[in-house]
Amino acid sequence: VRSTRTKNVILSVNPKRKGQIFCQNYIFSRAKTDIVVLIEANTLPQSNTYLEQMIQPFKANTSIGFSVGQPHTMPPQSHIEKVIEAQRQIYLQTISPVLLHAFPICSGRGGRAFSKMLYHDFRWPKAVPEDLYIHLWCLGRNIPIVYRPNAGMYYRAPATYTDYKNMMLKIRKGLEAIREHF
Repeated sequence: VRSTRTKNVILSVNPKRKGQIFCQNYIFSRAKTDIVVLIEANTLPQSNTYLEQMIQPFKANTSIGFSVGQPHTMPPQSHIEKVIEAQRQIYLQTISPVLLHAFPICSGRGGRAFSKMLYHDFRWPKAVPEDLYIHLWCLGRNIPIVYRPNAGMYYRAPATYTDYKNMMLKIRKGLEAIREHF
């Protein structure tokens, strides 16, 4: 996206890549709206009602910190994508129902909508898994999080072994970093 004609959308482009946490903190620092919706660059809303589904809970409950959409993998194309999807399905079928319900909440791939009450003063520290960090931060402060299963978001699984290995390394390093904060 290089431009927009919509008055309510601000396009901000960094000349150099500065990372997701920097960009999200920048968005939060500039926002003045009641709700900020963050959608990851490599995702695609499943329907035209996605935004409506994400912001609906805030109308009924002003104490909600953020809502989380439901991530769905795109149909696998490469061999490694098929293996990763099979592994994901086995994982989801074997974990307890409690963990299964929590699983999507910790993923930014479903997109998230944040209340002004939360984003106004919140900032992510550097080098943490931002999706898990905000979840744990809210839980520690008893700030309600709402899971929106009807707000579906597609994402693509890693297509190569190298991509998969890098994703797993990022997850491992993220878990090590999160221990410093919680």
